[in-house]
Amino acid sequence: MPLSVVIMKKIIFLSAIVVLVSTAATAQCEVFGVPYFQNFDNVTTPALPACYDTTPITFGSQEVWETAQDPWGSTGNVASFDTWVANSGNEMPTGAEIWGPPIQLTAGESYTLSFKHGLSSFGTITELYVSLSGFGVGNIPIGPVSTSNGLAQTYSQVITAPATGAYQLGFSTMTGSNQGLIYIDDILLQPTSTMGVQETSLKGLTVSPNPVRDVVQISHSAAIDKIEMYTVAGKLIETTVSNAPVTNLQLGHLQSGIYFARITAGDKQKTIKLIKQ
Repeated sequence: MPLSVVIMKKIIFLSAIVVLVSTAATAQCEVFGVPYFQNFDNVTTPALPACYDTTPITFGSQEVWETAQDPWGSTGNVASFDTWVANSGNEMPTGAEIWGPPIQLTAGESYTLSFKHGLSSFGTITELYVSLSGFGVGNIPIGPVSTSNGLAQTYSQVITAPATGAYQLGFSTMTGSNQGLIYIDDILLQPTSTMGVQETSLKGLTVSPNPVRDVVQISHSAAIDKIEMYTVAGKLIETTVSNAPVTNLQLGHLQSGIYFARITAGDKQKTIKLIKQ
């Protein structure tokens, strides 16, 4: 039987078991609201953040998800799964699932899920299976998401909650062994309507570096009037008046997380996402 068929059959069977285990394990964790963000930088490798659970879903390997630092194609901490299995070539199925804490969603509301993903092996392709699920609220399938070539990519999808309740975000992968290190990072789940973020006609804008630790430089072909900084909840926390084409924005005093910068130049605006490390 082809390896791909074996993989799919085991994912379907074992995913149901892991959902039961992970839900029970996180039953005593607080239910998070949205926006929810996790970049894995608040833990010491290889530990996972509190209320994250991981379980192997193959019989040939007991490897599970853990945090790793600076994998090829990304910087900082990530959640990773190592597909290496000794003396197995690339025919031994290996895989595991990782589940986060419960997140409260409202029936009929629209949410945007985004995350980075990558694979530290050039030329191979591995799929991530992603879902939001919980007892009594149903399942929201996402993906599968193909990841390859060692460079971090960003996946984004708009979803609608079928029922009000607590959902867990889960990632699973099952592949042939020795395909590299699969990783995820910068998970963000937020109401689609947060701040009404939309792209406008403000062109020629550059932002660097992003992610940022202390200072981010924002430049435009014309003078920037002002930069407003917002939390992911839409709260205005500071305004910088620029009146110059280049602005060095000091962010060292902010806690790690996701922020939005609304940039105004004349009658045009653009809102960008900043990741503060």
